[in-house]
Amino acid sequence: MTSHRLPLFTFALAILAGTFSPARAEEAKDRERLKAALGWYEDGLYQKTADSLTALLPQLSDLDDELQSYKYLGFSYAMLNRIDTAKGIFKTALQKFPSMSIDTLEVPPNIALVFKQARLEKKLEAIASAPVRPVPAIARKKNTVLPSVLLAGGVAGLGVGAYFFYSGYQSYSSYRSFSKPDQGRLDAYYSMSRNYFIAGAACSCVAAVLVPVSIYLFARKEIRPAPLSVSLVNGSPRLMFSF
Repeated sequence: MTSHRLPLFTFALAILAGTFSPARAEEAKDRERLKAALGWYEDGLYQKTADSLTALLPQLSDLDDELQSYKYLGFSYAMLNRIDTAKGIFKTALQKFPSMSIDTLEVPPNIALVFKQARLEKKLEAIASAPVRPVPAIARKKNTVLPSVLLAGGVAGLGVGAYFFYSGYQSYSSYRSFSKPDQGRLDAYYSMSRNYFIAGAACSCVAAVLVPVSIYLFARKEIRPAPLSVSLVNGSPRLMFSF
């Protein structure tokens, strides 16, 4: 009989020891202080509530009590019209409790507005501090049509220019070798050779531009950004499309 009662007695002592341990007693005491602070808030003693909760928060170990304290601490500062302090409290609470929310129907509109601002600013800060990866660049197939056309035009310009220069040289040689006293014929040879030289120079200038440009386009590596990328514009995410 005694052997059955002893384990039961030991178990009861263990329960009593756990119930009246110093940690549990301190937790119960902190909960009573929290309850008193919430009562002061209901009575409109906002400064007293804020002072009490500010001193109590570092001592709380229960997460529900801590969340409740943050809420009413922010409420109290908002009611005291200390908006920046209230927003700072709400931001700290949102950092520790991301899913924190308040019932906007049970609090005054000014508190709901301050809380919404704090939540929005917290989201913007998170976006602004997020690392932004550089937009990857990908090589695409070269467009060889334009360089080919330009190169063909340059080569054709060189050929036509050479023809005009040769024709101009022939006309000038005829002008120099013409021995008859016919001024009209001399002027015709001279004018023809000058026109040929001018046309040859023009074609050569065009070729001098087209050939180097076409070579540059052939040698250049064409890089374009990825067709879809995400970037930040004034702290806001934006989608960018490339074609």
